[in-house]
Amino acid sequence: MRRFGLDELAAIAPAWDAAVDETPDVDAFCASTPWSFSAAGAFPDADEPVIVGDGVAFCGMRSVRSEAGPVLVGLDPVWGFATPFVGPPMHAAQMLSLRLEADDDWQLAVVAGQREDSPLTACLAHVADDRWTLYRGGTEARLRIDLGGGVEEWFARRSPRFRQRLRRLERDADARGLAVEDVSAVPPDELFDRVVAIDARSWKGAEATGLASDDLQAFYRRVFARLGARDHLRVLVARLDGEDVGYIAGGVRDHLYRGLQLSHDADHADLGIGHLLQLAQLRLLEEEGIATYDLGMDMDYKRRWADRIDETISVVISR
Repeated sequence: MRRFGLDELAAIAPAWDAAVDETPDVDAFCASTPWSFSAAGAFPDADEPVIVGDGVAFCGMRSVRSEAGPVLVGLDPVWGFATPFVGPPMHAAQMLSLRLEADDDWQLAVVAGQREDSPLTACLAHVADDRWTLYRGGTEARLRIDLGGGVEEWFARRSPRFRQRLRRLERDADARGLAVEDVSAVPPDELFDRVVAIDARSWKGAEATGLASDDLQAFYRRVFARLGARDHLRVLVARLDGEDVGYIAGGVRDHLYRGLQLSHDADHADLGIGHLLQLAQLRLLEEEGIATYDLGMDMDYKRRWADRIDETISVVISR
């Protein structure tokens, strides 16, 4: 077992992602390095992460401060979608045990991204034995679209009113000259600057959320770079009268697409640009053979698009 710091993430990234492939029943996109390693280098309110591993399995955690004292969380201290330990289940659980033993300054550890009946969670309980007490923590939900039967089958599962609205928006967009362009091949840094400029003109920019947040901007710039280096970044931009007025960004892993950010110019809200971008993305993903579109966290406006809810839990470890 070795201990790794932030400066060694690039070197161990291929082995970490190979370990994710050996980890059953997890959110493999968020557990993989484009998400988890990007989070590890962002969000300065959490301490610098410490990763332990042996090349086959790994565990990465970082400390955050709370009223109850120091709490260990995964590499992503914000959303809690990703498991912090990856690899063949028992081997990965042993790495988690070693990571907890490597740090004396914690009272609780929150192990996100677990499923109650999975081999990984069972192995976690086994290595905890009588040394630590385990509790069931909160639930993390993400919404998913099933594209296995194609966009037309997905469209048929939507309500008549929703289908009618989408058709009307497409007709209006054609009449106004709104075009959607696939810009995924643009260099990631240049592309990120472009979407930040769009975001600044959206309601998110007005409320200083989304990419207007320094922490989120630092995180997503890293995500864009890592996905772009693998040709796994997918970005569409809506253009009107020669100007960018909206974008949708996400990444692919195997047969899954994970949505990252979606935004549009607030001055053109009447065009339904977000809906048009979602629909255009779905059609391109079908052509690519993507079976699942992960919309991310459960939010009301996403439910009209989703076919199912995927849930994981956090396991809370107490010393």
